[in-house]
Amino acid sequence: MADAAGGGTSSEDKGGRRRKSPSRLAAFMTWCFLLQLCGVLLFASGFLLSRPSFNNKSTCSESSDNQCATPSFQRVVVLVIDALRYDMAEKQEPPSTGSNELPPFHNRLPVIHRLLQDQPRSALLRKFVADAPTTTLQRLKGITTGGFPTFIDSTENTWGTAITEDNLIQQLHDRGSRIAFMGDDTWLDLFPTQFGRRHPFPSFDVYDLHTVDRGVLKHLYPTLGNTTDWEVLVGHFLGVDHCGHKHGPYHPAMASKLDEMNEMLERVTAMLSNDTLLVVLGDHGMTPEGEHGGETALEVDAALFLYGKGAWLQDGVATEGSVQQIDLVPTLSHLLGLPTPFGSMGQLMQEVLPAEPMEAAKAAQANARQVHAAIQAYTDRGEFLPKRTQQDLSAEFLRLEGVWGSLMAAATQDKGIARQLTTDYLAFVAAAQEACRSAWTEFDLGFIAAGIAVVLFATLKLVVASADVPQFSVLVAVVPAAIAGCCVLGLGMQSHHDRAASFALAAFAATSILANTVTSGLASTRAGIAAFGSVVRQDWFPCLAVVVTLLVPFSNSFVVNEDATSLFLFVSCFGCMVLEALRAVKPLALSLLFSAAAVFAAAKASSCVKTCREEQTPCVSSSLPTASGPLGLMILVAALWYWLSRNLNLSGGAMVLRLLVLTVVVVSLEWASELLDADEPVAVVGGKPRPGMWLLSPGMRLVWGRTVGALFVIMALLMFKSPLCVNVLRRHQARADLPTVAVQGGTTMYSAAFLLFVCCCAVPLCMLQDSDKAFSVFLVLVTLPWTLDVFAQRDIGRSEQKDTPGTGETLSKPAANSHFGGSVMCLYLLSNVLFFHTGHQPTFGSIRWKAGLVGQTEPSVVSPVLISLSAFGTHAILSLAVPLVAIWPLLKQSKTGVTGDWLMCIQDRGQWQRQTWQLLALWSSMFGLRCLASMVAATVLRRHLMVWKIFAPRMMFDVVAMAVVNVAVVFALAFLRRVDSRVHALFTSFKENKTA
Repeated sequence: MADAAGGGTSSEDKGGRRRKSPSRLAAFMTWCFLLQLCGVLLFASGFLLSRPSFNNKSTCSESSDNQCATPSFQRVVVLVIDALRYDMAEKQEPPSTGSNELPPFHNRLPVIHRLLQDQPRSALLRKFVADAPTTTLQRLKGITTGGFPTFIDSTENTWGTAITEDNLIQQLHDRGSRIAFMGDDTWLDLFPTQFGRRHPFPSFDVYDLHTVDRGVLKHLYPTLGNTTDWEVLVGHFLGVDHCGHKHGPYHPAMASKLDEMNEMLERVTAMLSNDTLLVVLGDHGMTPEGEHGGETALEVDAALFLYGKGAWLQDGVATEGSVQQIDLVPTLSHLLGLPTPFGSMGQLMQEVLPAEPMEAAKAAQANARQVHAAIQAYTDRGEFLPKRTQQDLSAEFLRLEGVWGSLMAAATQDKGIARQLTTDYLAFVAAAQEACRSAWTEFDLGFIAAGIAVVLFATLKLVVASADVPQFSVLVAVVPAAIAGCCVLGLGMQSHHDRAASFALAAFAATSILANTVTSGLASTRAGIAAFGSVVRQDWFPCLAVVVTLLVPFSNSFVVNEDATSLFLFVSCFGCMVLEALRAVKPLALSLLFSAAAVFAAAKASSCVKTCREEQTPCVSSSLPTASGPLGLMILVAALWYWLSRNLNLSGGAMVLRLLVLTVVVVSLEWASELLDADEPVAVVGGKPRPGMWLLSPGMRLVWGRTVGALFVIMALLMFKSPLCVNVLRRHQARADLPTVAVQGGTTMYSAAFLLFVCCCAVPLCMLQDSDKAFSVFLVLVTLPWTLDVFAQRDIGRSEQKDTPGTGETLSKPAANSHFGGSVMCLYLLSNVLFFHTGHQPTFGSIRWKAGLVGQTEPSVVSPVLISLSAFGTHAILSLAVPLVAIWPLLKQSKTGVTGDWLMCIQDRGQWQRQTWQLLALWSSMFGLRCLASMVAATVLRRHLMVWKIFAPRMMFDVVAMAVVNVAVVFALAFLRRVDSRVHALFTSFKENKTA
């Protein structure tokens, strides 16, 4: 209990400098964050690959370079089984050694195996290799257009999702074919007007395994039975993909879902007419965890099955093989007698070529001519292939055309030459495809360099600000820059320049940087760098550990094994801080040893949660029991209640604790309902209702998600409204030497508010994790006070003894150049560990996409935020806890007995505001440096074989992490100011009452 004491603050520092207001300091950090965003966007406009598309349409005519074949089939049925991996369709033999049991997803499609064996010239199964990113939208684009995917598709309808370039669906529609569709509604986004009969179903509820599939089956069989109103039928099943997302491929539900697909294929193949081609394909595969999006073998290896009655395949076709997904476009075009879409880079499958050599050569020639025409069109837009490669391809094509001309001019056409010509034409297409795949990049080094420079400037500003409070004017730094950016944007749009937005960002950043440099001068920057240099010398080992993390992006081996290196760096750094703290505490404190042991044990226990990358071999992913998440949250809330009770902080804002308990219950219900199948009769067993089980029904999952969101908003508003967990006691003045007012819980008024605020944010964010992964968050938060104890004892040991104003007593206060830098750096290393120990990896396949659907049935503008918080919510949580690093040392008992974080308000309020603000600047700058290092590494290694598999994903993850941390820092600053103002108002009221 803290007695009300007199005291005040000055508008000037003790050195006579005018104190910067918190609003101006917050504006400075926001300006730095805005510059970082501009830099990232500039970098992205130069680094992320793009390719132009054309409005050109291929046509069938004798004079065209794209000759059309006689159709082999009059109708086609395309059935997409989303996420159908190749090994799910291929016949698997039991292993000869070890366990004879096969995974539950093997040999579940016997109809395919039977048709391949009984009708080898009518059925074909191939590995269907996808291009990354392995997401459904991108894969459907590739399967219908034959073009390579890029991270940015530069099309005429820039912001639309509909495909405007030439594609199979449009070609069929233009020919007059009637197209019936049923299934995943993503198709309607791509082809909004081409389908006649349509039955779309929502596609993003990954917990629902059956609604889409049952809807497709409801319309599939009647449509197949009535062939009078369609020539093309497209059906898209989602059950296999959703089962993978929800349970993974090894769950028994996957076997059931594949059995349903097998039964469906049995009926469909029996109903096919003789002139109908059946195409069954997977758009991508899935990882052992059921996710996709990256380019691992399990994600790109889908299945392709072709079947048509009659001997339409060449004799002696190989039983195994692989084709690229874009190869399906020219293949279907040939079989259906269509012109191949103009921009296709696919190669005609040799298995479907006519048996007659001249006809086969003619088909291969049409494929080669179409690819050559597409390359020529891209070349006319600007050189995108190396000049030597382009010359070699042109020379080879002209040679083949010369051979073809000689063959056609000959009196008798040599079938041997025709066969060789077929092989050479297809080899030309393969060479062109490979050249485009490896060199189809448009890196704009100018924008890349500009983006890196802007991010570097903003991050260095934060680094300098972490050691010395800067001079800053919002009007000077932002207003002229905004005017310049708007002017450039207007000029660019008026001239229809396709990079107008990028040039506007560059103008804004350049003007803002120049204005700030002119007004602030270089002297303050040099002073800040010198001050930060003293921090580096004082905390050299934590700085060294941080530098190592900045070097990781330059090595693919270190990126692959970053989970292990992150844990090693944190344990090493924290161990050094423990040794420093032990040297500072005399005599040896057993409580300090206990705190260190608890943190080390928590770090080791959290490593039980592990997600392996494809490159980590041998490696086994591991997790904890499902119940560990709810149990951990309950223990966390109980520990928080105990801490607040022990420090008399169960008053005021602590009433939010009741809502926090309710939030834990609702989060646990959401986790439980997530584990149940959509059709599982949880409410009824044996015809009798099960009391209370309706709470876990799939329909309630939406309710629980929205309830947690509402509780989070309410708790945040209440914490901002009344952040202090104190109780003011007023006493009758019986004696002159006794105070009339006392504050119950005042000793920990700052720390209690922040601990409660951190937990109120952490519990809802845990819902975005899998229940077993959330246990790692519990371990870190429940040991956070012990972590702060070690930091505090170490920082106190380095502190100077100064007089407490007006008391004549001494109080431990930080040295002027300390800034607790080592403690914040160690906390930064902990955030890296927590990212991996919550089951994440910097790969697209590890993204928890279903987090974007929490509390909603389909994606919305909130979905990207939820997905980002699922991956980096732990970074946000630790960002909110950073101010505790400066607050916690005040809770430690000094030799004179003066203790409590209330001293922040009555001694030198300005100093502690700056101290905490500088900690947050340092914290944000480390993530800015991490992002900057990844951007530089991705640029330097942009031609590396693994750039899109390892380096670019790591860079994108670091960009999102920096953005999440920056937003969290703004919230931390706002809450800190709110707490400080309430404390100051409380003590001011005491002083006024005393004066009155």
